[in-house]
Amino acid sequence: MKAIFYGFQFPHHGSFSAFNGFCESLRNVGVEVVDVPWPRLPKAWGFRRLHRLLMRYHEQRLRARMVHGNYDLVHYFFPENSLFKMPRHGAKLILTLHQPGGEAYLEKVRTKTPWLYDAIQQADGIILMAPDDLEIYQEFAPKSRVVYLPHGIDTHFFDPGDVSFVGTNKRKKVLAVGGMLRDYSFWARTVQEVLALTHDVDFVVVAGRASLKEALTVFGGSLPSRVQWMSGISDQELRKQYAESDLFFLPLYQAWANNALLEASSMGVPIMVTDLVATRAYLGESGIFFQNGDAVAIANQLIHQLGKDTRQLRQALRRRMVEEYEWDVIAKHQLRFYEEIAAPCVFK
Repeated sequence: MKAIFYGFQFPHHGSFSAFNGFCESLRNVGVEVVDVPWPRLPKAWGFRRLHRLLMRYHEQRLRARMVHGNYDLVHYFFPENSLFKMPRHGAKLILTLHQPGGEAYLEKVRTKTPWLYDAIQQADGIILMAPDDLEIYQEFAPKSRVVYLPHGIDTHFFDPGDVSFVGTNKRKKVLAVGGMLRDYSFWARTVQEVLALTHDVDFVVVAGRASLKEALTVFGGSLPSRVQWMSGISDQELRKQYAESDLFFLPLYQAWANNALLEASSMGVPIMVTDLVATRAYLGESGIFFQNGDAVAIANQLIHQLGKDTRQLRQALRRRMVEEYEWDVIAKHQLRFYEEIAAPCVFK
């Protein structure tokens, strides 16, 4: 079997998150990787059009490569941003979809990117990063093999090592990371309640301006003194923030694939997160789940959690990531799926 994995690294993803680690593991199992440089252009409308033209150019190069390479399949890892024309040279098509939403999302795709809508319907294989909408996609694309294959994590980089911060400091540190689908309004309301109840908890957030703006609307325009906001930090600094944290607290609107949850888990940080199908799928019994809504109740739950001995929970999270979500493990699942699509009569 001869397969191409086609994708790119988003600028806001760290070098040890998302695309890069996956590519290396796929190469190790014999998959050819085409890594496209992401165009770094201003976000003004004219430049967005140029961005799309550049991505079309890279896809044309991919198509030319496939004409001469006699490939069995091509896997678009970010088809939302890189697929414009489906392969026409006998190769099977696999798509990894990254956005939650089901029927609502598909309607948006139909109106805004009809070429992607057609590709989803005609794909030979569809990979979902969360199990939420398996039935919806199977009904929408009945000829496709639709599966849930989770995101992965570089457990070698995100490794707590022998360092343990449990019980070493009187003051506790609660971390949040990322912006997409995060509910920083509810996060801020909960933080206000915690700060009113105790003086022994500090909060750190690693996120961008849009998330900061959302939180500031609750805080009245300025951050409390025990809240630190960071952005644009290095991978090494991000790892340090995880290592020094007593709890990872992340209210979400929705979830699909979430790098931050995997990073925190790999670092063995106990996680309090919104109870969703995707968060349950990734964390299993090792998560601390809540429903967004009652900030007072969640603040008390958070403080209560900080008083617990979490050594076993930390070990369980770390073990889960190493055994099930390390990129080498995920790459083997992907390769098996490629083989099923390339030779469906052989595999049951």
